[in-house]
Order: sequence, then C-alpha cells, then structure tokens
Amino acid sequence: MKQDRAVFSRWIKLVLSAAVLVLLAGGAWFYRAQMQSTRHAAEDQLSAIAQLKVDQIVAWRGERLGDAVLLSGNPFLADAVARFTQTPDTATSQSLVACFRNLQTQNRYADILLVAPDGRVLLSARGSGDGQRGAFAAVLPTAIRERKPMFIDLHLDDYTSAPHCAVVAPLFAGGGTAPAPVGAIVLIIDPGKFLYPMIQSWPQPSHSAETLLVRRDGKDALFLNPLRFKKGAALNLRTSLRQTDILAVKGLLGERGVVQGLDYRGVSVVGVVEPIPDSPWLMVAKLDAAEVYAVSRFRSLLIMAAVLVLIATIGAIGLLLSQRERKAHFVTLYQSEAARRAATERHSITLKSIGDGVISTDAQGRVELVNPVAEALTGWTDAEARGRSLQEIFHIISEDTGERMDDPVARVLREGLVVGLANHTLLIARDGEMRPIADSGAPIRNDENEIAGAVLVFRDQSEERRARKALEKSEAMLKESQRVAALGHYTVDVTTGIWSSSETLDEIYGIDANFTRDFDGWVGLMPRDQREEMASRYADHVRAGQNPMDSEYRILRANDGAERWVRSRGTLAFDRGGQPVTMFGIIQD
Repeated sequence: MKQDRAVFSRWIKLVLSAAVLVLLAGGAWFYRAQMQSTRHAAEDQLSAIAQLKVDQIVAWRGERLGDAVLLSGNPFLADAVARFTQTPDTATSQSLVACFRNLQTQNRYADILLVAPDGRVLLSARGSGDGQRGAFAAVLPTAIRERKPMFIDLHLDDYTSAPHCAVVAPLFAGGGTAPAPVGAIVLIIDPGKFLYPMIQSWPQPSHSAETLLVRRDGKDALFLNPLRFKKGAALNLRTSLRQTDILAVKGLLGERGVVQGLDYRGVSVVGVVEPIPDSPWLMVAKLDAAEVYAVSRFRSLLIMAAVLVLIATIGAIGLLLSQRERKAHFVTLYQSEAARRAATERHSITLKSIGDGVISTDAQGRVELVNPVAEALTGWTDAEARGRSLQEIFHIISEDTGERMDDPVARVLREGLVVGLANHTLLIARDGEMRPIADSGAPIRNDENEIAGAVLVFRDQSEERRARKALEKSEAMLKESQRVAALGHYTVDVTTGIWSSSETLDEIYGIDANFTRDFDGWVGLMPRDQREEMASRYADHVRAGQNPMDSEYRILRANDGAERWVRSRGTLAFDRGGQPVTMFGIIQD
C-alpha cells in the first residue's frame, strides 16, 4: 500500500512538474506570438492607410492635371488670350478674370494666372498682373515645347510665403499643324485646402501616428508637409541622406513596404514606405514602436503573472482534489456537454432552414456545417465538406481580374470582425459553374467571448444581376430615344415652382447643372416679349385653372443665345384635397 502511495506521489510530482514546464513554454510562445501578431496587425494597418493616401494623392494630382488639359485644349480661351496679348483691352481683361474667378471658386484654387510665353504675369484671378516671373517661368518653356501641361512641385517663392504647387497649361492659337504659343494658364494650388489635411488625417485615435510626404532634394531628404511634432517643417526641414537609420532616408534610398527605423525626432518607429506614382514624392506612414507594442507587452505581463498564479494553483489543486470533487466535476462536465450538444443541435436545425447559403467552421477554418442552400451553390454535401478547409469547398474569384480572392473566414478568425465580400465576386462550384454572390462572415464566440469559429452567409446574385442589367438597358434605350427625338422631360413642384429636367431637356434649353431651376429661371429663358404671356398662362390656366400644360413658345438657349421654338405638354397630379402638387411633362424642340 505504501509503495503504491509512493508511486502515486511520484506520478503527481511528474505531472505537476510537466504542467509547470508546459505553462512556462506556453507563456514564452504566447509572448512571441503576441509580439508577432501585433507587429503584423500594425503593418497591415499602416500598409492600408499608406495605400489609401497614395491613391488619394494620385487622384488629386490627376484632377489638377485634368483641369489643365481642358484649359490647354480650349480654343475659345486660347483665341481670347491671343487677342488680349496682341491688343489688351478692358473688356477682354474683365472677361478673362471673370472666367478665372469662376474656375477658382469651383475647384478651390489659390489663384489663377495668365502669363506670357516669356513668363511675365499678365492677369490673375485677383486682378491685373504685376509682370513678375514666378517658379513657373522655369517650367513654361518645357510645357510649350512639349505642348502639354506640366505639374510644378511643392515650393516656396516670392509669390507667397506659404508652400504651394502649380500646374502650367500652355495655350496655342492659330491655324496649321503647329499653332503658335500665346501664353499659359497657371493654376496655383494651396496644399492646405486638401493635400495637407488629407495627409495629416488618421482613421483611428493614436498619440504617435503620422503620415509624411518627402522628396529627394540634392543630398537631403526634404519634408513637404506639416509635421505633428515639429512646427514649420513643411519645405524647411531637411535630413541628410547619410543618416541611413532615418525612415524617410531609407525610403529615398530604395527601401519599400514595411520599414523600421528612426523618425525625424530620433524615435524608433514602424512604418510603411510607398512612392507616389508619376511624382518625385514618397509617402511614409508610421507609428512609434512603443505604441505598437504597448498593448502586447501589457498583455504579456498579465500572461506571465497568470502563469505564475497557475503554477502556484497547480500545487494547491493537487493537494485539495478529492474523490467527491472529481465526481462533481465529471457530473458538471456531463451536464454541460449535454446542454452544449442540445444547443448545437438546435442551432444546426436553424442554420439548415435559412434561405441563404450558410457554412460554419471551427476556429481553424475547418468546415463543420453546410446547409442545403450552400450545398446547392458549392456542389459539396454537408457530409463531404465536414473537416475540410473552407478554401477547398468555397472557391471565390474576382469577376474583374479572375484572380482568387482571400478567404473571408480567415479574416474573420484573424480580426474578430464581421466582414463582407467585395463587389463582383464569383463562386466556382464543384462542377465548375460560376455564380455571382454576395456574402458576409461573422465570428462565433463562446461564453468567454473567445472566437470558437466563424459562420459564412452568402446568396446567389444571378437573378439580381439579370434584373439590374435589364433595367439599365431599358433606361439607356429610353434616354437614347429621347435624345433622337429631341424630347426632354421635366417635373415641376407646383407649390414652389422648383423643377427638374432630363439630360435631353438640358441640351434643348442649353443649361447645365448650375442653372437655377425655378419659375423665374424658366421664364428667363424666353424672349422678353413672351415672358408675361407665358407667366400668366402658367399661373391662371395651369396652376389656378388646374388645366394641363399645352403650349408652344420661343426660348433663347442659355449657353449660346440661339432662338428655338419648343412645345411643352404636361399633366397635373393632385393631393387628397384636389389641389395640384406636381406637374410632369415633356418639351420637344
């Protein structure tokens, strides 16, 4: 008996010692995994933010160059500038300045200049020119020679003490294959209105997050935007390219993607470096390393404390366990398992009854359930799919590129968030049939709020696609029919006089989106000798008399003043009190 007790005691010691070693090894592994997971999460976040801002900057530069292309290709503007440069007069000057101010207001330019081919400023949206030459004078010859707009990088000059950039749009007038240059339009851009605020924004609260815009300037890295921790840095702060531990310098020397190093403060940071296409700029999105790893280190300390507590508890548990406690524990486990199985069965029945496709997985992404709708869409039965990786039975590709898309459940298990598929996603069934689908994935959590698996819900969008395409085709045919027939339609709020119009009606009236669509605007399109008659007819015959609109009248097109005869026919809709509220009608040229 004593020998049996000694053997039992040795086994208890061995088991407890092994448990301690496992806890220590598990704690060390968890610490390393936490640090790696935190670093990867921060890198993914920084990469997404950097790419988003790169795309925004590319679009912003493209819009500015697009404005310049439109101006450079405008023959009417070029002819007006040619006349003004040959014979300056007040009327042409005022007309050009008014055009500049309108463009300045619409696109939020700091100023718009008209410059001579030699770079002298002739006019600006602020008034007459001062004859001075700015930074654009150096770019103007190249823009004229290559006959295309040129972007002037962020700089400081005598024009303004604040950082700014510009786009030079050369103008050419005259006939022949090589029209002569008559000057250029210079669009002065204040980066503080869009570029800098966009760069400085950050999607989540952070005490160290920052985005930098830098470029190479000789043997230095030049910072182009205001910095969070250093005032007045834009176009003033420089760092020598010999300081190869600086994050911005590493980027300018060729490193891309995730980079670790020091920032301009000398603080250790984790960042992502990406170039801005078609520009000398480099985007750097960074976070202090201390902030990145702060949560993981705190969690690791808690885990270490928990491990120590568990080690102490193991010894106590070994001494306090008794037969009754073991029996009670086993009874509790049995009851818990029975309840879990009953709940699982109820959930399984519910999932199988849903009208959408449903696939559930465990925490490793292995399939646990496939409902009948999902069986029909994937071609895999529930029995065949169980235990397999989700990617094996749920094969999705991009409809646009044909490339395989990321596993949505893997992202759910990784991030613990509800996610949805991107648009234009195709599901390839087991037999090769492809269907457009929409889906969403959500985590399954246990009583401890831990992720125990994931559920994927998806539906076939084939019928929706066919209905949408039929509707788009019908709308396109209606619009083309109206255009061919020179037939536009309108809707009028009888009470307020506000009206809306179709594209064909806008073409007939010669109006654009900025035209004021109210009663006065409509009457204002008519010749003066007809306005009173039509206003009275609308007020007395249509609105007061509650009669349909059926009139022919003349208009003077808003854009070119051309006279047109049009016929308007409209019908009224009434409220419950019998008062007209809306008129829907057509206008035919």
